[in-house]
Amino acid sequence: VEICAADRSLLKRFLDPQTNARVDDWGGTLAARSRLLRDALRVVRDAVHEEFVVGVRTSIAGDEAWLLGGLLRESGADYIHFVGEIDPELVHALAPSVVADRRIQ
Repeated sequence: VEICAADRSLLKRFLDPQTNARVDDWGGTLAARSRLLRDALRVVRDAVHEEFVVGVRTSIAGDEAWLLGGLLRESGADYIHFVGEIDPELVHALAPSVVADRRIQ
């Protein structure tokens, strides 16, 4: 299962500070802007068998990609599919594989 938070999706619009001007619990910091995505991720993770691979596709970049990667891993993402240019160091930092995490044979 891959949740799409890239391109022009609603989830991407919440993530992007240029399109999310909210001043409530859903806007401002990256943690707040990613709340909807992390909630969706938890709902999907809880709905599928524990051996299902669940990931997120996003086009967020720069320093926020590092932070978002950590938030998504904490929320249950097995992988993060970054669309567009991405720092190679980020790929290595978030590299623990789904095989190791979920023990899929």
